[in-house]
Amino acid sequence: MPHLDFTREDVEAKARRKPWKRRADFREEIKPDDMAELAVAYARAAPEAHHAGALAKQATDVASEAGELDGSSLIAPGERIDETAGALHGNGDGIDEAVRHIVQSMNRAIDAVDAVDRVIDESGIGLDATLRRHQQDVLTEWNDWQELREREVAAAIAGIDPTVMLFPQLRPLTLTYRDDSVTLASLPTLGGISTTFTWEDLPDSLADRIRKRHIASVAEAAKAADDRITHEVEDYRADLLRYALRLGEEGYDLDGGPFALFTSPEMADFVADRLHAELGGENPSVDAVKMYTEGLAAILDGIVETDGGIVPGAQLTDDQRSYLSTVLGALTAEDWEALGRFEPVPSMETLPVAASQREVLERIANALNVFTDPSLGGYDVWFDEGRQKLPEGVRDLLAMTANTDPADPLIRHIGEWNGFGTVMSHADVRPHDSWAELVGRAALDAQHAAMGQYRQSITANLVPVTGSGDLLGMVALNSEVSARLVNDDDFRADLLTSYWEDSEGVARLIDSGTTVPAGMDWNDWEARQYIDAAYHFLTDAKDHSDTVIGESNEFNTARFDHTAFKWVLGDTMLNYMDFISQVSEESQLGTEDMKLFGEDYTYSFQIGRDARKALVETMLHGGEGDWLSFTGGATEWMVDRATFLFQGSDGKLTETSDFENIGSVAGAIADAQQMDGVESERFQQMTAMRGIGSTLGVASMLVPGPKLIPVGANLTTWALQDMVYHKMGDPNEEINEAQWKLDNDGDIVMRVAVADAALRADFRGADGEVDQLTRDMMHDPAKYGWDDAEAAAKDIGGEYFGPYVNAMERGYDLATHNDLKAK
Repeated sequence: MPHLDFTREDVEAKARRKPWKRRADFREEIKPDDMAELAVAYARAAPEAHHAGALAKQATDVASEAGELDGSSLIAPGERIDETAGALHGNGDGIDEAVRHIVQSMNRAIDAVDAVDRVIDESGIGLDATLRRHQQDVLTEWNDWQELREREVAAAIAGIDPTVMLFPQLRPLTLTYRDDSVTLASLPTLGGISTTFTWEDLPDSLADRIRKRHIASVAEAAKAADDRITHEVEDYRADLLRYALRLGEEGYDLDGGPFALFTSPEMADFVADRLHAELGGENPSVDAVKMYTEGLAAILDGIVETDGGIVPGAQLTDDQRSYLSTVLGALTAEDWEALGRFEPVPSMETLPVAASQREVLERIANALNVFTDPSLGGYDVWFDEGRQKLPEGVRDLLAMTANTDPADPLIRHIGEWNGFGTVMSHADVRPHDSWAELVGRAALDAQHAAMGQYRQSITANLVPVTGSGDLLGMVALNSEVSARLVNDDDFRADLLTSYWEDSEGVARLIDSGTTVPAGMDWNDWEARQYIDAAYHFLTDAKDHSDTVIGESNEFNTARFDHTAFKWVLGDTMLNYMDFISQVSEESQLGTEDMKLFGEDYTYSFQIGRDARKALVETMLHGGEGDWLSFTGGATEWMVDRATFLFQGSDGKLTETSDFENIGSVAGAIADAQQMDGVESERFQQMTAMRGIGSTLGVASMLVPGPKLIPVGANLTTWALQDMVYHKMGDPNEEINEAQWKLDNDGDIVMRVAVADAALRADFRGADGEVDQLTRDMMHDPAKYGWDDAEAAAKDIGGEYFGPYVNAMERGYDLATHNDLKAK
């Protein structure tokens, strides 16, 4: 008997599809027989859950209890869950709506299983019926061939004429059936008594052709069945995504609860394909992308707090990590570019679509940061094995930054790089150290690689490079890595020789790396890295003032915006003004304990006089707004420190060095402004500026954290630049005349500011003894006239804190001269 039988496996091999296996896998994924018990779990959980967000956990707890849950009372005709059953109602507060959507999801899953089962099992027309029919047909056809042979052989024998020569009559026998034919050779047998006649048996090759033809027929049916299964499953998954979107909006934890189909591996594959296809389209829909990222949001909800912090003890499960890998891995470099175009434009910031756009970008950015955090169960990209786990599109983007192939320069991929940066700028989850450092260094490499297009000789086809700055802004979420990068000599040198179309990300990185985090004691060992970073940044920035303020002879600077770069320089100086206020010939990191303004510092630094002057001049050259912000902040610092000293002295005239430091700051600012004024027209522009803001504040400037807004702009009614406007006179005077006025009148604002601080602190009863007009004059000297304010300030100083006045004058003179000159 030839080999005629065949199985499902033979059909699937021929079709190169696996409809039977897919049906089995789908049933295993859905587990329809368990749906009733799941429904009971939710029915019992609903009255106990206080809101939709707690429903998943409550249902999980119920489902894990010992014993089986009898769900028969919840089954409606057709084996579906009865969503109208009274048991499936909670206590309001969105619970009922969430349970209804979960039950609808269950029923949709049951319906999908039924539909897929029908593709295989449906009587008469299902794939199983087709297989059985063809398995029978192959036997029937073979038997038909056998009967045909028997008939044809019998006829051939009957037609032999024994009176003529025998052998010419023994011709081959050709059989034809169902568009196939075979030729059988005759096989005469010569015996001593008689001769018999026969022909060959049907060949095995015929049986093989018959079998293959029927396998091919079933294979075609299997392909059609597989297509139907694909259609049914994809329709189900699309519907499940829509339920997921509704449940997510209601606060339900899609990644929790016993009904765990929303983030299954199969859903991950489906979402990844749909997400990639959507982003590759001509006009991707933010609503569609939001729906495809609901699974990411569900996983993040269990890991990330609403403020970007991490849930204590949170860890990715293997399934969650796999889901992130699948979905993020589907994003090509071009997809990141498409996602970047979701960045809301300013004119749409308040529209609902803008909120959806930001939500999508935040989900993807945070998902990647969690995926690359080994402390959360992600991969550590410090090691090559971890880097290989990065999504391929991300690996491609990072590889571009080191690309030296002139035929495929980075500049050709700036759109993709910018898109990646735009997305990651929306992260609020702190990146792990290894991921943050990898991205930070790649971002700076990319910025340098793209700088060539900004050269003066190029006037057209400039591609805005924003991705590097955006990525540095994301890195800034990790202050330790930010400090490490700013402390790195090579990185800092590259940072201070780069130009930026938007410098906010750079500023955030510097601010993060140079600011002692809130709650950390400045004398803790961990604080030293931030103090060291501030020192290195300030001492190097003085040599790169053109870069900081965005001026260059080599590059076309019209496209640069270094506003934030200038602000972070001013902010860093103000944050560390206690240290900077010391009069020192050389810059150096502190090696011994230091006491300043009532605080003991284990770690500190000093900025040399010339270096400090260069920094102040950089702020002056940066622009009027930046100068006003900086001097406003310096005035606030001066009054704050003087007030603190007055309040802490208990009316006693003791240590004077801190007042000398206050005078040193005032002198450094006045000196930089005066010298600039003698040499350029900017002096006239600056002296034309008036007081800024509203009421003087006395909060300490040593408050860490990114500001990136003009410091002091809303804090003072008058500031140090007023000394020039009111007392310095004509900028075209001879240098010696200008210097005389600097010596004799440049410190008036300092005198008034400190007198005002003494009144606020009621030093030695000054506030109660000075008349109201004088107090008002100290609070707002520009209103009452600087000449009168000067005279009153001198009277107050002489009466109440003469030694402190002398100390401030010494500091002022040290900042404006190479030698101390007494007035």
